[in-house]
Amino acid sequence: MISVGREIQSDLARATRQEWLITNGIGGYASSTVPCINTRRYHGILVAARRPPVERLVLVSRLEETLIIDRQEISLSTCVHEEDIKNPAGYLHLERFERDPVPTWYYQIRDVLLIKTMNMVYGQNTTLVTYKLLGNNREVALRV
Repeated sequence: MISVGREIQSDLARATRQEWLITNGIGGYASSTVPCINTRRYHGILVAARRPPVERLVLVSRLEETLIIDRQEISLSTCVHEEDIKNPAGYLHLERFERDPVPTWYYQIRDVLLIKTMNMVYGQNTTLVTYKLLGNNREVALRV
């Protein structure tokens, strides 16, 4: 099992060298780095093969995720620009990542824990992303 903890917050360069991959059995896949910063041309949430296993197309490159707690917006996404500016810097909220059995991200913001998992449907070009909120007594919403 591959697991990354809070060290991701202090060493983003290391975190972007660690990757995850899930497949659908027909040439398609989802793949990126631990903080979901796409560093390769074929990183994406849904990459389908038109003629398996070739002619792959990135259909969904990434997700923009924002957690809204008590009307305050907190981005969970991270973008790295040419000047190495990280904006937004959602990786700062990433508490833990586990690669097995499926990629799972744990985001901690104050007393709110958001767990995101990603999986693919075998035999289909379908990526499932699920979110689960734990331990909050606040007004919380998620925008994807």
